[in-house]
Amino acid sequence: MRKSRHANRTGQERGISTGNHIPRTGTRYNHLDIRLPSDKLMKLKALVSAWRGRKACKKRELLSLLGLLTHAGRAVKPGRSYVRRLIDLSTKTRQLDHYVRINKEAKADIEWWHCFLNEWNGIAMMWPGPRHPTDVVVTSDATGTWGCGAYCGKEWFMVPRTALYIHHHITVKELALIAVSAIVWGAHGGENGTVEVR
Repeated sequence: MRKSRHANRTGQERGISTGNHIPRTGTRYNHLDIRLPSDKLMKLKALVSAWRGRKACKKRELLSLLGLLTHAGRAVKPGRSYVRRLIDLSTKTRQLDHYVRINKEAKADIEWWHCFLNEWNGIAMMWPGPRHPTDVVVTSDATGTWGCGAYCGKEWFMVPRTALYIHHHITVKELALIAVSAIVWGAHGGENGTVEVR
């Protein structure tokens, strides 16, 4: 029987985690959460701080920042919500070496990362205690062009696009939809029930 030349290599040499570190993703985990390691966290904090004072940048630079923040969003729980306006900004020009002006919306996203990168570093991989069965499941979605809606069991509602609706950011639309769904179907779960919004 032919022996593989990789048979005696350790998991770490093959890029496989043998402890609590995932080498290829650059994240650390324990039994309950996943987080950025301290060295990557410090580098990202320094980069975000440098971006706070910028008024313009090349599209190439912005895409590089977006790549880092998107990766960090795996470990910074609400982080993915705060790259949307940076993504929108990156579409303002096609050429990678063209400059784009950093608008106030993009600056607000950068400011969020600066303020909360430390506090929100760590995503729960599993519930710390026994998870109770869900009493009510609500599925919702919002779009930038067609409106928004949600359904629960056999009930549903839809909000068509209006002139007022168009001017709000997609994050606001999604949050408002969750709030309305909670008002409409929250009582279905009873006084101590669990409502899951998907």
